[in-house]
Amino acid sequence: MRHPSWVFFADGTVTMPAMHPVTHAQRRAALRVATAWLLGTFVRMPRATAATADTRAARGLVRLKISTKGDLLEFSTQQLSCHVGTRVRLQFTNASKYVNFDHNWMLLRPGSYDSVVAAAEKAGAAHDWIPAAHPGIIVATRLVHRGETVAVEFDAPPAGRYPYICSVPGHAASMWGVLTVTDR
Repeated sequence: MRHPSWVFFADGTVTMPAMHPVTHAQRRAALRVATAWLLGTFVRMPRATAATADTRAARGLVRLKISTKGDLLEFSTQQLSCHVGTRVRLQFTNASKYVNFDHNWMLLRPGSYDSVVAAAEKAGAAHDWIPAAHPGIIVATRLVHRGETVAVEFDAPPAGRYPYICSVPGHAASMWGVLTVTDR
């Protein structure tokens, strides 16, 4: 795989082919993020944290919020939960500040990770890396650009543990988590 070279300008800006010029400080910040991501991916396992959930008992609606962990290739949480039979409204935010990666959020059936990741790569960017009518996908958001937020609603599946990922090629290795669906 060929990597493009950085181009340095006299005014202190830096650019790569097909990218807008960035300042030296922005480049250093992006390199720090990339280094942290590499160390986090290869040295330690990502930390699990609690999800934000606001249960609306009267309507049977559970509101879940998740975002990217800044510019890292990680979700803000790896644990989400809801009850069987509830309507779930998931809000996903791409919280990137310096790195211009698009992300999506995709809920999978247990055991379908490998086939969905392979099918997503074949689907391509034109289809937001979402394979059409794949039996392993329960629900997915469109691609979300830096700073954007989208929401998706779905009925909670039967009790169990359901993986969720970002299906952009290369992202699913570190952008993943589990939605735990429990009986009431």
